[in-house]
Amino acid sequence: MNLIDKIKVVVLDCYGTVVGYGLTEGQKQTARKGLIEFLDRMVDRNIDLVIATDDHRKDRVFNLLNEIGIAKYFAPQPLTSGLQEKKHNGGKVSDQERITYQQKFDHYYLDHFQFYGYDELDFTKHEYGDKDFARIAEDFEVGTDEIYFIGDNGVGRDKRSAERYNVEWTNCEQYHPNAKFGDEYDFNSILQPFVWDDEKVKDFTKFCSSGIKSHGLAKTIADKLEWFKIENQKGDSK
Repeated sequence: MNLIDKIKVVVLDCYGTVVGYGLTEGQKQTARKGLIEFLDRMVDRNIDLVIATDDHRKDRVFNLLNEIGIAKYFAPQPLTSGLQEKKHNGGKVSDQERITYQQKFDHYYLDHFQFYGYDELDFTKHEYGDKDFARIAEDFEVGTDEIYFIGDNGVGRDKRSAERYNVEWTNCEQYHPNAKFGDEYDFNSILQPFVWDDEKVKDFTKFCSSGIKSHGLAKTIADKLEWFKIENQKGDSK
């Protein structure tokens, strides 16, 4: 089974996941390796993209994502910009019109920003302030098994939240651009369809011979095969 085939919503943590820690004053946020390609793949498959964070400031998170160049991915895409339509019909676009359209679309994306922050997720609901994936599932009218989560698990909340709601997830390694932490992690390795190669055959043979029962479920060869395939679709970190 290809895991991506059943996913309807991908939720991403913000800080340490897409927004880097430890930047110096005046230094701009940049996209992590493979992040744009990953987001493009999700859009191509009509998968909704959502940000979930303990920050209560929607505008601050939006501006950080906009600095990276990815804010537009976290809102339903408008059918037309008007600007493109005018160009298509042979009309000339003035600099002022370009600025006006840009402002219009910045407002659109902020207004429709699919953001779940401290207030929306009710971080007081659980003892440790876990992310409420049930709330997100309800809002998007999907099951929690149709949600995929990506986070850096900096304080243990990401792993705990995913396990609480039985949501499949990837630990993407915490991102510190200046310290070079997380630089080599490739976001575009997440949710890629499973394909056998020589390395995977060796890994699976080793896994089977080790006698490991992952989560107590992989008891038969079929169970082990299914678990192995799913784990290998979660990206570089296991």
